[in-house]
Amino acid sequence: MVYIGENSDQGCVKVYFVGPFYGSCILFELGHGNHQYVLVCGHDKSYLWVLAGETRMKEGVKKILTAKAAASGFDTWKLIAVDQN
Repeated sequence: MVYIGENSDQGCVKVYFVGPFYGSCILFELGHGNHQYVLVCGHDKSYLWVLAGETRMKEGVKKILTAKAAASGFDTWKLIAVDQN
């Protein structure tokens, strides 16, 4: 389920887990063009996901997204890169 947040440029997603549990996420950075990446967070900045459409994200893109997340108040030192191979 996707809905528009308080700002018209803010997308929100409701994520359902096993059972009746769900959480809401804010999509606050979406890759332009073919949407190669997205930054997703919660309302209180307790979690952050950097999602990509490819198994390997270009290093320059990763640095830009990490800088945007840090500028938004996230502790980017806690980011964990998952090996997609």
